[in-house]
Amino acid sequence: DQRTEKRNKRTVACVSLGGKAEEAELAALTIVMEKNGYAVMNLGAGVTTPAVTQFLTRTKPYAVILYASFPSSANETVDVIEFIAESANANGTRCITAGCPPGIHKGTSGISVMHVQSFAEWNDVHIESAVR
Repeated sequence: DQRTEKRNKRTVACVSLGGKAEEAELAALTIVMEKNGYAVMNLGAGVTTPAVTQFLTRTKPYAVILYASFPSSANETVDVIEFIAESANANGTRCITAGCPPGIHKGTSGISVMHVQSFAEWNDVHIESAVR
């Protein structure tokens, strides 16, 4: 896809889907990603789903990482992931989930699912191979 090829492959957006309880994890993820050469746009916790999709449409980052280790509702979290993934895919942005409890992704499609046990594992993440 030409839109994806023209964008900076080292720019990612990070979003917490679990609220303020995940701010420390999201900050740590941002540090790890920056250490690995990515320019990170950290949207933080408490950002609304429409705000995230507007941001993705406007900025078109190479990838968006959705972090949710403490979802309040598994069904609601899946709905949010699917909604954001559709927006990301429409803009040529890769969508990656991290920190999500096992099984939360059942029924989602078009996204790359990664169960990251520790932040050190992000050294082995290849965003370029994530599903668009």
